[in-house]
Amino acid sequence: MISLPSSARKVMDALERNGFSVFLVGGYLRDTLMGRKPGDIDLATDAKPKDVTALFGAKYTLETGVKHGSVTVMSDGLPIEVTTFRSEGAYADKRHPNSVSFLTNVTEDLRRRDFTVNAMAWNPEHGLIDPVGGREDLQRRRIRCVGNPDERFAEDGLRILRALRFASQLNFSIDPRADEALNRFTSSLENVSVPRVWHELSLFFQGVRPGRLFASHLPVFAAVIPELAFLCDNSPLSFQAATDAARWLDAVPQDLPLRLAALFSAVAPDQQEAAFLAKSVLEDRLQTDRNTRRAVQSLLKYPAIALKTPDEARALLKAVGRETALDWLGLVLPILSQQEGEGTSRILSAVLECNLPLDVSQLAVKGSDLIDLGCLPGPLIGEILSTLLDEVFAGRLPNERPALLRRAVLMLERTSAIQSGTSSSTSCSQGNSSV
Repeated sequence: MISLPSSARKVMDALERNGFSVFLVGGYLRDTLMGRKPGDIDLATDAKPKDVTALFGAKYTLETGVKHGSVTVMSDGLPIEVTTFRSEGAYADKRHPNSVSFLTNVTEDLRRRDFTVNAMAWNPEHGLIDPVGGREDLQRRRIRCVGNPDERFAEDGLRILRALRFASQLNFSIDPRADEALNRFTSSLENVSVPRVWHELSLFFQGVRPGRLFASHLPVFAAVIPELAFLCDNSPLSFQAATDAARWLDAVPQDLPLRLAALFSAVAPDQQEAAFLAKSVLEDRLQTDRNTRRAVQSLLKYPAIALKTPDEARALLKAVGRETALDWLGLVLPILSQQEGEGTSRILSAVLECNLPLDVSQLAVKGSDLIDLGCLPGPLIGEILSTLLDEVFAGRLPNERPALLRRAVLMLERTSAIQSGTSSSTSCSQGNSSV
């Protein structure tokens, strides 16, 4: 028995009471059968879109894909996508069917789907409908095309990335026939929009073991990210870079910025080149969201090397910030030896415990304190605060008000900013310099 939330049961019950057949399909069913936490709920029915809209009312329906038979029903605030059984015509644009024909049979609807693990249906009356062996493929942990793999990938290039994404997310293998076909039809990827490419890639890189799939399908990734095409040139350097990328991708935690930072670090000769490559791919090529780009660039601001001294740890903090430093640690630990990793963790932890200020606003003195010393407002105040920050950060001065004020007075005296007498031509007076 499949467990469904009440919001989905209400939609199914309403359709059935009105004489329609309806089945749970797609990822929710697949993930439930695997014991995974399911996501969005998709239903398939013989009801036409106009029937669904009429039954649930315009207030609770969204015409999200009427052309292809899909209507979203809002049930208890949860979106339920309801799609009419259909068959599809030819894919002239290598992405979308030229036409769809509505059907009354769920089995025929399942036969049009991309992969067997997505081509199952269930309802309480009929149980599991599995015309193409999806349940067996779940048990064998493999991604297999419905029907002829050449036809599936030639129809829609997005399916190439979907096959890799599902294999990565579910930690499945790809059926040999499908694997051979997807490598032959990489040209179909030219017809896939950039947002769809990024959607699939972002899920792929957050999967269980994306590295092994990345290294074994370099032509696919080169097709959607031409900046990585050099990995396919069969040179020893490229082979080593791809091997390093595979190992690093599989070793770091399942976090998108960490995985991307690992990829660019592995294939670039240094951190500067890695940052440049990341910008080119994430911003210019894939037009990813700003938060992801910033997170990746922050991780690439400091080399992925072992920390050997507190000064190096402080330099890391200054470059990337306190929170990103912990993410950076997750990036580098997998490529360090046990001894290097333990030393890096210990040094970074010790420096973090000092709670060093990372900008002048975190100093124990402010610009107003310098004015109280007799310093007139001006650029000198910023220069002094910046110098004090460097001193504290380097461990040469505690972040304590008396110590900072004493050092500020000495700095002012050395720059002749405090004179023994008051002068209108100077920026500071010594009238109130006691600490």
